Amino acid sequence: MSERVIIGAWLLGLLVCVIASALISGTEIGLYSLNKVRLSLRAARGERDARIILEETARPDRLLAMLLIGNNVVHYLCAMAMTAILTHENLSEGSIALVSSAVLTPVMFVFGEALPKELFRVHADRLTYGFALPLRVLRVVLTAVGVLPVARLLTLATERAAGLREEGLSDARQRVALLLKEGAGVGVLSESQVTLLDRALLLGDVTVRDEMTPWAKVRTLAADADRGRAIRLLVDNPHTWVPVVDRAGACTGVLRQMDLFVMPEREPSGLLKAPVRLAPTTKVREALQMLRQNAAPLGIVVDGAGRPLGIVTPKDLVEALTGELAAV
Repeated sequence: MSERVIIGAWLLGLLVCVIASALISGTEIGLYSLNKVRLSLRAARGERDARIILEETARPDRLLAMLLIGNNVVHYLCAMAMTAILTHENLSEGSIALVSSAVLTPVMFVFGEALPKELFRVHADRLTYGFALPLRVLRVVLTAVGVLPVARLLTLATERAAGLREEGLSDARQRVALLLKEGAGVGVLSESQVTLLDRALLLGDVTVRDEMTPWAKVRTLAADADRGRAIRLLVDNPHTWVPVVDRAGACTGVLRQMDLFVMPEREPSGLLKAPVRLAPTTKVREALQMLRQNAAPLGIVVDGAGRPLGIVTPKDLVEALTGELAAV
């Protein structure tokens, strides 16, 4: 085999390696730039490429390790091909190292990294799906030869030795939040829909303390008040129910305005409904369930000693999800 043929073969191999590096680098950025809403919809419709990408990106640590290993292997092969070509030119070892670095570094940076990454970033939804199957093949090959499992074990050992905690996208709320961000960014979801769904994600952390009306702003009725005083208070009250308190300031019950007129023969003290007491740290969902189970129109928020801190109505609790509602 002539020397020219050998050099041509090495040049061809070098070109293939540069292209492979470009595709791996571009695919990496494309996977992170994909519209996650469209990806989920395409996977739900049974599209093979979308399902493969969804499965591979579900393990971001493994995916990143696989792409890094693949790119490093390609870079090594590029350097080997370049060294072989320069060796046939009878250059010294120092000259080979110098020329190889001077030529390969800009070529790999521009054509193997920068250009393909920008191309895949801009056209992620059009280009990335075509490389789903090669991505799966690369993962299977690296796993079969043992490179990927060893790299993963070394990573886990390093994290454990350094006392690091693995933080992926395992939290369902975080994954949904990312989908919402994607949906809003491309106009799939309106601003009001995103706001509602964002509140729904945060609802699990909202407590009645966040939604209650402070006790200082609550109109109360003395337990020994007569009918006339009770009617005057309820007529001017923004709520149709009013907390009733004893001389010590403790809530003994709640009184409904309608009951005063439906049962005029009874004194206010005989029309009281037992209050539902809520701790200030009670979650909004739990508070709604307690009010519904007790058919209670409002809840009394109390501290550890039983002192009232405020009141919450079902409307207050629902507004934590929906935002401000018109008074009814």
